[in-house]
Amino acid sequence: MINGRQPEVKTGYPHLDNVHRFWYPEMGIVNNMDKSMYRYLLEKTKDFAGTAISFYGEDISYDEMKLKILKYARSFYHMGVKPGDTVTFLMPSCPETYYMYYALDVIGAKRNMVDLRTSIDGIQKYINDADSEYFICMENFPVRCVKKLMDKTATKRVLVARVPFHALDKKVQPVAKVLMNFQEYGYSRLGDEILDIEDFKSFFRHVDSKIDVEAKIDPTASSTYVHTSGTTGFPKTVMVSDKQQNFVADQYEKSLLGFNPGDKFLAIMPPWIIYGILAFHSSFALKMNVMPVLDPSKERFDNLILDKKPNHAAGVPNHAIELMESKRIKADTDLSFVKSFAIGGAAINSEKQVEVNDFLHAHGSTGGVLPGYSCSENNSIGTVNQGELNKPGSVGILLPDLEGMVIDENGNPLKFNEEGMVCLRGAVMNGYLADEEETNKVIKNIDGKDWVITGDIGHFDEDGFLFLTGRKKNLITAPDGFKIAPNEIESKICKHEAVKNCVVFGVKDPDYVEGDYPVAYVELKNNNISQKEKKRVFKEIKQICDKELSSYYRPRSFYCGKIAYTKMMKDDKNKMREMFEEENEKPAFRKRNIF
Repeated sequence: MINGRQPEVKTGYPHLDNVHRFWYPEMGIVNNMDKSMYRYLLEKTKDFAGTAISFYGEDISYDEMKLKILKYARSFYHMGVKPGDTVTFLMPSCPETYYMYYALDVIGAKRNMVDLRTSIDGIQKYINDADSEYFICMENFPVRCVKKLMDKTATKRVLVARVPFHALDKKVQPVAKVLMNFQEYGYSRLGDEILDIEDFKSFFRHVDSKIDVEAKIDPTASSTYVHTSGTTGFPKTVMVSDKQQNFVADQYEKSLLGFNPGDKFLAIMPPWIIYGILAFHSSFALKMNVMPVLDPSKERFDNLILDKKPNHAAGVPNHAIELMESKRIKADTDLSFVKSFAIGGAAINSEKQVEVNDFLHAHGSTGGVLPGYSCSENNSIGTVNQGELNKPGSVGILLPDLEGMVIDENGNPLKFNEEGMVCLRGAVMNGYLADEEETNKVIKNIDGKDWVITGDIGHFDEDGFLFLTGRKKNLITAPDGFKIAPNEIESKICKHEAVKNCVVFGVKDPDYVEGDYPVAYVELKNNNISQKEKKRVFKEIKQICDKELSSYYRPRSFYCGKIAYTKMMKDDKNKMREMFEEENEKPAFRKRNIF
């Protein structure tokens, strides 16, 4: 019950009663989502003349953005990109990324979004898996890496975008410019396949103005690829459609989050995760002012909030912690402009949530921290706390047109407050690229509907709030909310000829309130070798990790010892974690097992 109100429970089953819909007023919104994202954007922002993007002192209106999208679409058309082609992005959050994303949608091309921290071998795999012939990167991406990708993939054209120097720290700008000039020289030696962004922008002039470059697309077909560790732990490529992404924007329009035209939204989430894509698409559809952050790891969250003064933001728990620890926020600092701050990626405990909200309210904010939950397989849309509908410890209620279910180990639906596997349905992905077996593990037909099996354990209460109590899978949640798949790390380490076995688990990161870092527990084939020889082996193991793993996947510590097992002969991660922590507490000169 909230403020004397409580939904009616009829059957006792969350997926049948859908009690969350009780909280949403009749808003009269009937949106046609069966169209391209570009068309959806145009229709939702028709006749709106406000600011679309604010990027480090540069303001771009909605009219300017739409014009650039169309010009970029014509440039891609002249470049040779056709409907159905796949273009790989290795780009940060910036206006150019947004223009290109929608421009490719105009001409019916697919977008393959890749994490900037991905290893060169990983990028190569993602390009090959998606049959991508076009590649977009920033001019600080190493020339040697571009050459390798062109040699090892079907890439035939590379578009090199400019680094937005005005967004960089003034101290590093001179050095960056020297490096970019060196890079530009290197790119020019690779041949005509490398396309400078300025030349690309001028391509639109070569297209007859009478030619309509907008393609007729199937809005239910896969149009965007994002890469995730996924429910089962192995890296996979999630395929989503335009209609599914429009559905998410529609849900946020119907939500109680208080989004209004002209509101400022701080876009911290990067464009290579579905949450980041939907953050800017939904914000544009709601006529908000999007403020992309080029590199969130280089800027403190409190500085972003105080300098940009956004009304809304979406981040992870550690962003909230940075606010409370800020030296810039004094007792009289006004934060009344903050309306909502959505938290996802990693859990925030109820005590910390209350503490952060008290802090925000003490500084004039009428909003607060709003924990939410979902997964890429459901287009990163699920539950969120909203306004007065906010229960500490919960990840909120389902958005209006979504459904939630909890099932037991046999797949049978459970009732309110009964704990089991959480399932969602709303914008269910089209599947994993070229992986029907894994797709069928995650998408299950229950009661005639397709559901995403999230891999998380929890329950719904009678008000419709979801409470998570654990994870079925052993994914490690880093402080920034990214998921780390232990078995991917284990497979790389086990490549070393001296390694007998390896188990990777998460250990509390002492530098953050929430989040873990990966530790590799390694058993050698011969544990009687000298300490000097062990150091050599682990140096080589670290080199393997540096070469073959993305930066946030690389273990921070390596423990050399015997793998511990439970009575059921399963890896005893709790025991190994205890052994590591005990060894880690010793003075540095006494540690012999940690490398």
